[in-house]
Amino acid sequence: MGRTALLPLAAWAFGSAWSQVPFLGRSSGYVAGPPRVACGAEVQRAVWSTDGKRIWIHRSALSVDRTAFEEAASKPGQSSPEEAGVFAEEQVVVYDLAKDQSTVVWRSPARQSHVVDLAPLGAQRALLVVRPISEAPTNRVSVLRLSSRLERPVEIARLEANEVRVAAHSDSTVTESRAALLVSGEATALFLASASSLRPLKGLENPRSVLFRGGAFWVQTGGESTRWLRLDPATGALREGRPPLQTDSEIPLRWEQAPPVRSFAATRSPRLLWIGVLGDEGGSGRALLSADAGALASVSPTAQAVLYTVDGVAFVRELYRVPTAALRQALAETADAQRMANAKQAGLALLMFASDHDDVLPTSLEQLGPYLKDPAVLEGFVFTGAGLSVKSVENPAQTEIGYLPGSDGERIVVFLDGHVERRR
Repeated sequence: MGRTALLPLAAWAFGSAWSQVPFLGRSSGYVAGPPRVACGAEVQRAVWSTDGKRIWIHRSALSVDRTAFEEAASKPGQSSPEEAGVFAEEQVVVYDLAKDQSTVVWRSPARQSHVVDLAPLGAQRALLVVRPISEAPTNRVSVLRLSSRLERPVEIARLEANEVRVAAHSDSTVTESRAALLVSGEATALFLASASSLRPLKGLENPRSVLFRGGAFWVQTGGESTRWLRLDPATGALREGRPPLQTDSEIPLRWEQAPPVRSFAATRSPRLLWIGVLGDEGGSGRALLSADAGALASVSPTAQAVLYTVDGVAFVRELYRVPTAALRQALAETADAQRMANAKQAGLALLMFASDHDDVLPTSLEQLGPYLKDPAVLEGFVFTGAGLSVKSVENPAQTEIGYLPGSDGERIVVFLDGHVERRR
């Protein structure tokens, strides 16, 4: 484990839990670093580059021509948004994880172009499918190659199609990246895209879906009988076969619908986004990533970062692998320290109550409400000194008044003088 893995674990374990998120993967422990904004509002799509170092993001944005805006502001009367230099724009942004920097690599007025799909094409390039709105015929689609090196966008193909979508793309195991496009017109056809060309695959009867697994594309056809074909990404050769079984993700993501809440005179149901797996014996090894996440979320191909959206804003967190045993120990130590703090607060609340009530402890924990900022500190607390008179006790430092169950059979014991000890 490298130094970068140790530092986040240490920072989390010693008091930075608000920004560090520990969780368990299927084979290792992880700590998620603090969130960073990868792209502002109105994110529509977000996909990782095949090496996991960049994120390609399609967003809708408002652009302002400063000169036109200032001229409109200086004139009497109201101006239309176009006259004021304000117009909607479709943009593709590439976010560099190492540099923590976003760069616009393609843009077009929304009234001229509609983004249909976006997919990575290796480490530095992406495939963008765009439908021009202002051109005839209306079913024309352009396939563009984009580059994170700020090269000019290149149109590699133009199609006449009712629908085009990127069904699958190759991963970092393939030397020359490819993407498989399903194109619907009079019939559905499959095209294989590279950085320089888009070519149709012949001899396929009604391709329905495409997967990329085990270094190859797998095409499901739906003619008279459904069958699977293996498509070699380098040569385009087809042969019958079945795709390998999909392995479980090392770092699973899961959404859960939260109970409805009322906000700004409207009621809605937030979506909780969890990361990690459930631990052994029902203990939770997962962590809450976002209390109100959008539908876009994915772990990078290298499992070194996670991307998610909240209200259309794209966030990214770096992930640090740590030994499972070390993470479990840190979790246990932190939970133990929290129990100690809770027991201490419970003891102080009991003594403050006694001070206000003739040195007599309460008969019920429910009476401690005014003496606690957070009643949750009493969860699991076993009160053994109900109604006890403090004055009648000769040795307060040896008199137990309650405890919290600890780990491995320990008890976190509160004594009448207010101090706390671990005891078995």
